Amino acid sequence: MNPSAASKGNSFAGAVGYITHDVGKDSTERVTFTEVLNMRTNDPEKAAKVMAWTALHATQLKEAAGFKATGRKSENPVYHFSPNWEPGETVPHQEMVATAKSALAALGYENHEAVLAVHRDKPHQHIHVVVNRINPETGKTHNPNNDYEALQRWAYQYEKGRGRVVCLDRAIKYEKDKSLKAEYTKRLTAELDTGKVRESKPRPQWQAEKEAPFPKSKTALEIKADIANRVRALAKSGRDTAARHSKEWDELKARHEVENLALQAKQREAFKNRRRFNQASGVEPYSWKSYQADRAVLKKQHLAATQKLRAELKAKDAPEVERFKAGQTAAWREFFRLEKAADRGQLDKALKVVTATPVGAQSHEHRDHLARLFNSKVEAGTRKVEFGVVLDTQKRDFFRGLTQKNAPVLVAHKEGQDAELMGLRNRFDQAREAQKFRAVSINTSREATAEERKQLQSSQRSERAATKARHATDTEGQQQAWADLNKTRAEAWDTYKAMRVRQAGAVKQGKPPERTGDHDRGTLTDYVNSRSVQGRDYGREGDAGPTPGDTGRTITRKGPA
Repeated sequence: MNPSAASKGNSFAGAVGYITHDVGKDSTERVTFTEVLNMRTNDPEKAAKVMAWTALHATQLKEAAGFKATGRKSENPVYHFSPNWEPGETVPHQEMVATAKSALAALGYENHEAVLAVHRDKPHQHIHVVVNRINPETGKTHNPNNDYEALQRWAYQYEKGRGRVVCLDRAIKYEKDKSLKAEYTKRLTAELDTGKVRESKPRPQWQAEKEAPFPKSKTALEIKADIANRVRALAKSGRDTAARHSKEWDELKARHEVENLALQAKQREAFKNRRRFNQASGVEPYSWKSYQADRAVLKKQHLAATQKLRAELKAKDAPEVERFKAGQTAAWREFFRLEKAADRGQLDKALKVVTATPVGAQSHEHRDHLARLFNSKVEAGTRKVEFGVVLDTQKRDFFRGLTQKNAPVLVAHKEGQDAELMGLRNRFDQAREAQKFRAVSINTSREATAEERKQLQSSQRSERAATKARHATDTEGQQQAWADLNKTRAEAWDTYKAMRVRQAGAVKQGKPPERTGDHDRGTLTDYVNSRSVQGRDYGREGDAGPTPGDTGRTITRKGPA
């Protein structure tokens, strides 16, 4: 299977007309059959009009499908390619159509409008495919990514699926299975060594030998043999160079892989060492969130402990407080008893004096008794206030004394709690400092690691670039060697043809013809041997030698591969 190179255009009528008619004619002798895909017609001419309408109305199709009508309009909506089978293969029409559909799917055109046409104008069977790049449902233009690679990969899978892999170079390129790839490589090497790959002559050889008279003469055969030897040597040199390049690349990749793995192992060990160092430092990671949570729990515990301590102190001081309160209560009772007794004594005395003297006999002295009785009542309230102030002072002094007595215990308790809070803060500060140190260490290590990796990658890139440049130089030398060989071949055959022309002219003039004996053969042979050649892949063993019936004018082609 050989898919031809795809092309793009802007005329559906022209492309469909080309594949459904003979070249430059209205006849259809070379067309075996046609088929239309994803359209409601089987007429290729109508299909071309439908595809043109789809491409013209791509913007409306986008809007109808719910897409924004943005982007430039496609200038080349036509896509054309052709799958080709090997000469001698007979493929039914339905299989050819199925193969074309498979190729369209590989390119992403399975839902696009297409016209197929099978031709019979070549020794090998082939089918032409013209497809509309505009999706008829979305109006979007589909552009396959690297369509040549996609078609070649599809062609290999097609050959592999049929169980007959023809193009070994392509199979080696796209096969992922190493064992199968090795088998393809072995087959290709065997064919290269036996010369079975190419049934046709290389074009430079065919051009040089065409129209050469007497291709079976001794001189011509010597030239062919000499050139063939050079071609074999140059082809072998090219294969050896290619094998050496492949080996060098494999060795370089393997060495780079070892270097990368060694660097990764070194960096992993350095990371482990840093982690062991951080663990050995004795400072556990302690975040701000953890510190806040622990501090809240600790303060809650401190509050409960303080309340408990105060309750204990209160219970301890309770008897003394009760005694003090009882004393104050007794003092108040005594105060009120004395006040009451004093009031009663003064009142009785004043009443006796007043009542014992008639009203008319009372003087100002009797009125003073009433005034003193009134004042004593007023002064009783004042004395009560003053006595209350005295008791309050005693109360304050008493509780102040209790507080001063319990103060050392409370202070010690508070200092202990503050020390615990400070210890928690110190733990957080130490963890933060340790984290800063670890961060600096990690950043420094990361920078060193990145620099080391960067240097290794730079070194490896330089090695790859040097290897690539060296291989490019070798390839250029091979190409130049093949160019020199082709030039030498052409000059040798031109010399041979000129000699035959001179011989023919001498015969016409009645002169004895030039001899093509040792001198002439030596001259041509020396001319060929004086050119040292190296290079590419035109020649393989058996290519340049004559074949039975070879006239130097014909060329047998193997067909697409």
